[in-house]
Amino acid sequence: MPTYDHNSSSTYTPEGSSFVISYGSGSVKGYYSKDKVALGTYSVASTQFGEVVAAQASASSSSDKDQGEADFFSILHGSGILGMAFQTLSDQHLPTFMDALQASKAIDSRVFSFFLSSAPNATPELLVGGVDQTKTQEPVHYLPLVGQNFWLIGVTGISVSPADQPSSPDAQDQETATFSVRGGRTASRPGTGVPGTTTSTSTSTSSRWRG
Repeated sequence: MPTYDHNSSSTYTPEGSSFVISYGSGSVKGYYSKDKVALGTYSVASTQFGEVVAAQASASSSSDKDQGEADFFSILHGSGILGMAFQTLSDQHLPTFMDALQASKAIDSRVFSFFLSSAPNATPELLVGGVDQTKTQEPVHYLPLVGQNFWLIGVTGISVSPADQPSSPDAQDQETATFSVRGGRTASRPGTGVPGTTTSTSTSTSSRWRG
């Protein structure tokens, strides 16, 4: 997948400040830039974003810098990260791309939805600004968030047919960067009833299951 090159853009302007950001799979450093950013049919002029000039995979055992960069972007399966969370999580608390879309009236609300399927011929889908009604089963329930940072929701139990999975009150992070659900014991239980999921542990979360 091609990476961004500001030398090929006629609308690029430098912002000036630099950054270093750590993620679960590695770290990146670079400087802030402004340019027109487009996603599908949506575009926002003069959007500020981080332009990465160096990356390192935390899981890489190689001491070679180029190999570390290759490993990091291989983990991402892409050429960058589009933050879909909230402004409070951005490095400089800048408006996000979703904020900019809503401010420009391109979308009515900061709603986005994913369609993921294990079927071999199914096409994954990201829909910004709404929900694809042809791929949902009514009723669709919206849950309040626990704060305005991560997509964190309160959970008291999960039902995966044919058995319920009750628990004490818990919180789960609906992680779209890795398509994971992170949380306590409640988060690990549904994976036992969903084909194709794996469970892992880390220092930051007690359990994780992903499809």
